[in-house]
Amino acid sequence: MIAEWKGGASRTLAPNIELYIWSSWQLDEKVKRHPALVFKYFDPAWMERFFGEEGLAHFEKYGYYEFEESASWVNYSEPSQGEYTDLDLFSVQNEHIRISGFLPSLTEDRATCYVELRNGKFSHVMVILGHRQLVNIYFQGYETPLASGERKFLQELFGQKGLWICDLGNCRITLSQPEAECLCDAFDAFYKAYERRLKDREETWKSKHFSLVSGMGSAVPLLEVKRGLLNLLREFACAHNAFDTDTEWSIFDASGNGLKIFTQKESAKYDAGYHVFIRPYRADRWEDFSCPDDEVLLAWIPPSDMSLRRYDGKIGLRYYWDALTTFNWLKDELIPRALYWQQWQKKKSASLLKRIIGAERGYDAFRKAFVIEDYVSTYSYLSKNDDDILNISTAEQLLSWVVRIRSHFGSHHSGIFVSEHDYRNLFEALGAILKFNNGVHFKYLHGNLSYLKADDMSSLIAAVFHHAGTFNKWCTNSFQLDCVMRCFISVLETSASSIDSIHISGIAKLLRPLMVQVERGDLLDRQIKRLGPEI
Repeated sequence: MIAEWKGGASRTLAPNIELYIWSSWQLDEKVKRHPALVFKYFDPAWMERFFGEEGLAHFEKYGYYEFEESASWVNYSEPSQGEYTDLDLFSVQNEHIRISGFLPSLTEDRATCYVELRNGKFSHVMVILGHRQLVNIYFQGYETPLASGERKFLQELFGQKGLWICDLGNCRITLSQPEAECLCDAFDAFYKAYERRLKDREETWKSKHFSLVSGMGSAVPLLEVKRGLLNLLREFACAHNAFDTDTEWSIFDASGNGLKIFTQKESAKYDAGYHVFIRPYRADRWEDFSCPDDEVLLAWIPPSDMSLRRYDGKIGLRYYWDALTTFNWLKDELIPRALYWQQWQKKKSASLLKRIIGAERGYDAFRKAFVIEDYVSTYSYLSKNDDDILNISTAEQLLSWVVRIRSHFGSHHSGIFVSEHDYRNLFEALGAILKFNNGVHFKYLHGNLSYLKADDMSSLIAAVFHHAGTFNKWCTNSFQLDCVMRCFISVLETSASSIDSIHISGIAKLLRPLMVQVERGDLLDRQIKRLGPEI
């Protein structure tokens, strides 16, 4: 053909065309520059020959896009993750996803991350996720399968099985099944590290059992007092200013509108510096002018919020006080001492006759007769439930846990996932506790379990055990789980005295996975309240 072109009639018809002869090697090199065209128009064998099995697999997964992986996957061999404690950094990488982010600590309440995709068609996508986004969206549905629908950021593409629409930050992209699964795995790994940090912080701060108030940030509400009592505490602080006085109670920095505990120099009891900040908040956050606005909420402020230069992460009575220590100090020491001081001041200003007639009563006698509940609501924010579900031995303790589980299911209409194994254990526990029922509430119990066929108490118990042995799917129906927990509550409230400690411990062990899920949900709920809404 080349010979004909050079000397034949074709040259006469196209005299201005210059012929370049390419060898097979040159053709190969030119074709390799356009892998998408090779995949689209050539046989797959050519794709594999030019770009190897990995290149062919990439195009079969991702389609007609240039094979340009992110540099983060150069020399990638297997999934990995690492936590860098000194820098509060976390990184996880798998076959399709890489996440690098910050973790919260005692000094910083932060959690942002950068999400990177291996797929070359998303090379233009650079996603930074903020703390609120992670907690409200990407940490929800932890360790749930894609098919359960509990991942807020993923939705299966209608009519195309195996493809998922993903809302990642402000980008909406389409992912394959393996990519979506890897994305979930990466977020789960990030959340696991995040959860561990939050638990460590709450344990250090002793703030886990204090309920939070939305809009207060990391402040931990301790107790409510009347405005008059708050003014008295401020007067007491001013009278015992650490800069002007030298008494046992000269531990206050009286500036500002809160309470600041401060010591100028090291002593046998305290290190020098600030020990706690207590900030007042408005207790009634509703605009209801029919009720007097006389309540003030005293809240513990973490050291990270105050930017303490001398704070080095130490928490304790000698250093910066935790929330529980501060709570106990307020109700057991400061408030009674301030009230006694007020009485003493009134007595000093009274007339000579009244001072002579008035009975002399020292602080010890005053403290013995003092009742804190007469002045403050001490347990409005502190939960008294601090038992490990595996250590409980009484029906009252088990009832407390069951009520908490039911409250969680009743207040969360999404984000609930109970695995097949945990669901079966739940009904095994239910069957075990129903054996102690006296039979008077059969209609109520069966009404909550209406999907089970039963005519009397014995057949209901048999149906519960049969359901436990045959159920073969997970459960995300929060109302159904709520009804199951109502059955537990009914039996525990009416037949508690007949249940022995051995059965209580066995039932508690079966319910423990649900309690772990409840605590995880409560942890995220507390963090959502700390962060507050988007501004």
